[in-house]
Amino acid sequence: MPSAHHINIGQRVDLTDFTFEEALPLAEGLKLIADEAQQVLRWVLNWTNGHPYLTQRLCRAITEQGKNGWSKADVDRVVRNTFLGAMSEQDNNLQFVRDMLTKRSPDSEVLTTYREIRLGKRPVVDEEQSIVKSHLKLSGVVRREQNVLQVRNQIYRQVFDRKWLNQHLPFNLRDRWEQLKPALPYVVGLLIFSGLMTGVAVYVNEQRLIAQDAQQEADKQRQIAEQQRNEAQRQADNARQQQQMAEKQRLEADKQKRFAQQQQQRAEKGEAQAKTAQQLAEERGEGLKVALKNAKAAKDAEAEQRQLAEEGKRQAEKNLQEANKQRNIAQAQTQQAVAAKADAEKRRVNAEIIAESLKSQNLLASNLELDALIAGLKLGKRLQKLDKNVEADTRALAVATLQQVVYGVRERNRLEGHSFWVMSVVFSPDGKTIATASDDNAVKLWNLSGQELQTLKGHSSRVNSVAFSPDGKTIATASDDKTVKLWNSSGQELQTLKGHSNLVNSVAFSPDGEIIASASSDTNLNWRQGR
Repeated sequence: MPSAHHINIGQRVDLTDFTFEEALPLAEGLKLIADEAQQVLRWVLNWTNGHPYLTQRLCRAITEQGKNGWSKADVDRVVRNTFLGAMSEQDNNLQFVRDMLTKRSPDSEVLTTYREIRLGKRPVVDEEQSIVKSHLKLSGVVRREQNVLQVRNQIYRQVFDRKWLNQHLPFNLRDRWEQLKPALPYVVGLLIFSGLMTGVAVYVNEQRLIAQDAQQEADKQRQIAEQQRNEAQRQADNARQQQQMAEKQRLEADKQKRFAQQQQQRAEKGEAQAKTAQQLAEERGEGLKVALKNAKAAKDAEAEQRQLAEEGKRQAEKNLQEANKQRNIAQAQTQQAVAAKADAEKRRVNAEIIAESLKSQNLLASNLELDALIAGLKLGKRLQKLDKNVEADTRALAVATLQQVVYGVRERNRLEGHSFWVMSVVFSPDGKTIATASDDNAVKLWNLSGQELQTLKGHSSRVNSVAFSPDGKTIATASDDKTVKLWNSSGQELQTLKGHSNLVNSVAFSPDGEIIASASSDTNLNWRQGR
């Protein structure tokens, strides 16, 4: 019996709120002295707990006050005027969370579970498979802390308080749910369309203008970084030339020093010859005056040579000192050039990160959401690789962009035709056909425009999985009726594969299309020849 193997196909990426260090660039925009700006930022984070949108929105509201000398009470007043009371109805983010908790809620337990989390009488453990808890996290009103769900920040706790819960929790929620359940898809679709189109249009336009301004600033920063890198390269070349000149001067100084030593040796040799001549003249007693005169002349010449040698030696030492000075200057300039080059490279990296962030925002604002998501994920991967060279404000922009892209992607089309749950969906290898498997015992084929092409009927129970062969000519389906069925692309049933003793949960083709693998609740994983 073949054994089952666990395959790791992915890893979840958690998008977290700003820490104090990551939010520090926002303090510069408060137009306050450094210590006061950081204290005001701490009061802001006490309310937002680092929520990217709420933090930036509150900082902007504080800046618009044009006030100096802030206190905690002043910040609390701005929070009340911006987010609480009647103003909570006007904020886009609070409207989104409110709709997610009420109008888009998949189950009545969403509000009751949120009430339990808010009361905090007992820990509410996060469960990845729970639709209710996943919906609460998706709404943004709660977040996971050490496997326990907590209200995300004080603003959400104040807006969605006990009074608000009592207003939105009906007495008999289950009866109301049963009454609204048949019309729920249409109501949800209408609410999503009307809510998003009014808020998102304004938000997208504002974000596009902000992104355009930021794009221009990023281009300017990139040009400055390029100029600084060129200047650093020029300084490095100058430093290298000065170092070569200093080395040349040092060699010349060594040459002059050797020449001075040779002159001194000649002078010493002349002095010795003069002494010898004087001794000979005294011994012979002839031409004493001439000998003395010659000796004096030789001695004078020796003194002159000695003086020249001393001057040459002093000049050589002076030249050597100057050469060492020039070499030290060249080394310092080389270090400055290297530092300038590194700084220019850092600026270039940050400019590119900003440009990629703005590219993702522009794609999202232009409704190219898939391209925006791909660009955002590439941005996140690059951000991890360049961790040390990325500045805090650039990182904050990139993280905010990644969160905006991930949470901003919306549904583009809806395929309706199944009468019950859709259990599996897959694209054909050429990307032109979509296959869906449903709890209504059927498999449907669709084109990319959402038009239904074929309905594959033959299973007697729920269809859990569907897969295309690599050539796209064969379709395999797995069902609760303990069988795997093969179909051609026209919807004709080709073969029924039996062998499992319990529900068949998944089916897949090998890359060459020669083998079909199926996994069942009978704890078996079966292989079969695909042809």
